[in-house]
Amino acid sequence: MTLPAKFPLFTLSIAREPVPRTVPAYQGNTFGELLDANILVTGGYKTSAPERADLIIAVGMPLNGVTLEAAVPENTEALTAGSQGFC
Repeated sequence: MTLPAKFPLFTLSIAREPVPRTVPAYQGNTFGELLDANILVTGGYKTSAPERADLIIAVGMPLNGVTLEAAVPENTEALTAGSQGFC
């Protein structure tokens, strides 16, 4: 007997714009395109219904849409205005 394949469903929780249109440092694609590609590479699909999702991806971004180097002091664990949408 062959079991039917299960494809994980993902939904996105984006704290604020401009996340989908932002092009992160060292990338040539927008953050929205990168999220879509990473979901597809897992064999998953996006759903707009959070109650159907197997996983919710929470995405935060600086309000000005500028991504910084990983080692800069501004990248801390402190809650920022860009991540307060999750609280």
